[in-house]
Amino acid sequence: MGSTELHNGKVAVVGTGNILMLDEGVGVHVIDQLRRKGVPPDVELFDAGVAIADVMDDLSQFDRVIIVDATRGGEEPGAIYKYRLEDLNMEDFRNRHLTSAHEITLVETLMLNKLTDNLPEDILLIGVEPARMEAGIGLSEILEGKMDAIVDVLMEEIAAAKRT
Repeated sequence: MGSTELHNGKVAVVGTGNILMLDEGVGVHVIDQLRRKGVPPDVELFDAGVAIADVMDDLSQFDRVIIVDATRGGEEPGAIYKYRLEDLNMEDFRNRHLTSAHEITLVETLMLNKLTDNLPEDILLIGVEPARMEAGIGLSEILEGKMDAIVDVLMEEIAAAKRT
């Protein structure tokens, strides 16, 4: 399915990360919060965990894809970064940011799939600065305290996608 084809404003929100590594799993925890809060019917939530490649085929049916992952950018824990895939220079991104502990990075996976025209044009990456990325279950106390603000940013992005 080509990326220029329209799909009636459907939005996918994908949470990635390893829930066994504290804040590395923030994307998955955000998806859990969005499920509890509720999203519009034409928004689909994906818990990709550490297997983002497993959901790539599913994402081709959406007009906008929003991906949430832990991202190191040097700001305080809980800081939120927004990147459009087309604006990223992979080498620069890799040198400045650790998106996850996955073997192949999230950005590399997305760019490879864009080459095959298997993803929509509109891809937004939401990164959350982790406080702790070490073995453990759940989020650090710092990120747990910022979860409402993180979810609010996602809800704003979902609403913005519905307006366009």
